[in-house]
Amino acid sequence: MKKLIFIILFSFIINFSNTVFSQEKPEEEIRICVNIPALTLTVYKNDRIIKQYKIAAGSPKTPTPAGQYKIVSKETDPTWYPMPKPVKKIDDKGVEYTEMTVEEPVPPGPDNPLGKYWMGLDRNDLGIHSTNNPSSIGYSVSHGCIRMNPAQVKEVFDLVQIGTIVDIIYKTTDIVVEGDSIYIAAYPDIYSREKDRLKNLKYKLDKTGIPYDQKLVKEILEKSSGTFLMVSYPYRVVFQGQDVSVKSIYPMDIMGGKKEFYISLKDWNNISSDTISLDKEKSLATVKGKKISFIFYDERCYVNAIELAKIASFIIKNETDFFPFY
Repeated sequence: MKKLIFIILFSFIINFSNTVFSQEKPEEEIRICVNIPALTLTVYKNDRIIKQYKIAAGSPKTPTPAGQYKIVSKETDPTWYPMPKPVKKIDDKGVEYTEMTVEEPVPPGPDNPLGKYWMGLDRNDLGIHSTNNPSSIGYSVSHGCIRMNPAQVKEVFDLVQIGTIVDIIYKTTDIVVEGDSIYIAAYPDIYSREKDRLKNLKYKLDKTGIPYDQKLVKEILEKSSGTFLMVSYPYRVVFQGQDVSVKSIYPMDIMGGKKEFYISLKDWNNISSDTISLDKEKSLATVKGKKISFIFYDERCYVNAIELAKIASFIIKNETDFFPFY
C-alpha cells in the first residue's frame, strides 16, 4: 500500500513540474538585420525593433555578402589574422609571378582593426566587430565585415548568443504605410545593383491606392538621405481663412514611430508678419520671442508646424480632421 501511495505521489510531482515548466514564458527571440545601403544594423526582439546602429560595410570592391547567417563565435579582445595578399615578384629568369604572402597576426590592442569585440558568422572571415577607426562608421569602406562604433558594439555583443540569426540584406528603399499616410526612405545604391529604382518604387506605391507626390518621390530617390518622409497628401495649411502654399515635409522617426510636420521657414516668412528668426550659430529659431524646433533638409530650413501653429494662429487641415491653434 505504501509503495502504491509513493508511486501516485511521485507521478503527481512529475506531472505538476511538467505543467509548471510548460507554462513558463518562452525566451525572447533576438535577431539582427543589416541593411547594406542604409548602413544600419537593427536589433529585433520578438520582431520588434529595440535598437538601431550606424555601421560600416564592405566597399564596392570588397562587398559585404547578402544572405542569412547565424553567429557561431563571440570573442573579447580578438587577434586579427590578416588575409593573404597577392604580391607580384620576379624570378631569377626575369619572369613575373604572383605569390600569396601572409602578414603577422595582430594581437589585441590599439592597432587591431577588430577592436575589442568580435561576433563571427557562419561564413569564413565574415563577422560583426568593433573598430580602431571609428571615423569609418557610416561608410562602405570595409573588406566585407560589418564594423560598429566601439562605444556601441558591446550592447549588441551582450544581446546576441551563439545561434542568433543575422540577416544581411540589400534594400535601397523602405516604405511604411499607416492609414492614408505613406512614408518612404531611400538609401544610396552603393553597389550599383538596382536598376529602374524609380519605376519599381512607383509600382509599389501605386499598389497602395493612396495618392502621393511623384515629384517628391523622385527627389527622395535622388537625395537618398535615409530620412523617412511622408509622400502622401494628408495636410494643408490654412492661414487667415485661405489655403496657403508652403513647402512642407513630414519626417518620421522609424525607431520611435514619432511623426512630425515641418514647413519651410522661408515660405512662412513670405506669407506671415509673424517672422521666424534663425540663428545658425546658436542653433536657435524663434517666433514672437518663443523657441521653435527646426531641421534642415536639402539645404532648406523647416520649422515644426505644430509648434508654430500654437504660436502664430493658423490651421493644419487634412481631409477628415481640423487642427486649429490660437
